[in-house]
Amino acid sequence: MCTKAAQNLSSTCYLVNKKTEEVAAVKACPEWIFGNRDANGYYRVFYQDPKNPDETVAAAAEKYLTVPERIAFVEDLGPWRVQAKSR
Repeated sequence: MCTKAAQNLSSTCYLVNKKTEEVAAVKACPEWIFGNRDANGYYRVFYQDPKNPDETVAAAAEKYLTVPERIAFVEDLGPWRVQAKSR
């Protein structure tokens, strides 16, 4: 699993060898972290921000994520979450 982060802080790759994995060890505290750098992963990312779920990555998506990364991000949110936010 490779991540992409604001100002390239904590942009790195991790070995994920379990059904679920929590990646909490970061070297810095970036404004946002995207959990599927280059959109090459065959997995889903659950974004959990206690203050604004999904909002920090969503705000950065248009400016900092590539088109494939934006598509992967929307797919990670799932249709039920996107519909709920649009209402």
